[in-house]
Amino acid sequence: MSVFESIGALARSKGISDIHIQNNSPLRYREAGILKVHEESVPDGFIEKLLSARLEKDELESFSANGDVDFSLEIGDLRFRVNAFKASAGSGAVMRLIASSTPSITELGLPLAVTRAIENSHGLILVTGATGSGKSTSLASMIRYLNENYAYN
Repeated sequence: MSVFESIGALARSKGISDIHIQNNSPLRYREAGILKVHEESVPDGFIEKLLSARLEKDELESFSANGDVDFSLEIGDLRFRVNAFKASAGSGAVMRLIASSTPSITELGLPLAVTRAIENSHGLILVTGATGSGKSTSLASMIRYLNENYAYN
């Protein structure tokens, strides 16, 4: 099985939020908040090949200079938010699965107070929480609500 097939299979598994990849190391994944090890190993140079295939020249230069880059990646029908980085053990990346569709505020079970708050024309809303707690999904659902109900654009 290729590394991409392993990543896709892991991502489809229930409860998988993050997939950690590092050259010459086994794939790691976060399931229900616990980091686990997968039997598939990442070959040497995999991260660099991924970056070369996916990034523009200026993004590659930024990665070389800063040791860090963020981008999105699609593997089949799956979408990921990726942070690639340089570490003492070599290049690595963390891939976060992104939902293919944005749930509604109702589907997320957010309280009516959220809808009322985003309908106000003034004010500040802070969305905070731990990694993987649903901040981006909540914000996306709020934007979806506004786009579906108001002609702001």
